[in-house]
Amino acid sequence: MTNKQQEEWRQEHISQALTRLSITRKEYKRFLIVGNKLHRAFELNCNGYVGNEAEWNGNELVNRFTEEDYTRLTQPLYKQAQEMAKEKGLYIYFQTDPRGATIYLDTKEIPSNNYTNAVCIY
Repeated sequence: MTNKQQEEWRQEHISQALTRLSITRKEYKRFLIVGNKLHRAFELNCNGYVGNEAEWNGNELVNRFTEEDYTRLTQPLYKQAQEMAKEKGLYIYFQTDPRGATIYLDTKEIPSNNYTNAVCIY
């Protein structure tokens, strides 16, 4: 698939998501921004940067997040996304595995064993 085809496919996905969820492009982008911030935190956690002390890696001091730092970073983002979904009458599911998208939305409850039927925000 070429870059142009990928972008066309993505724009079609976004258009379908806007229609299915009855949200605006601006609202979609707000969910995307929050999801991307959470995704980055999940990556750091998965890669071992949470819950460890800073350590030397060659000549560089690698900073680590404490559990408190991680919670202080993620909790407001969870709350913001949940409030945005609630305002729109939507249900939200957070996928914490950083190998995929983070936020899924739907107009009905989203079971954790079948979240891929919801609309993926990416």
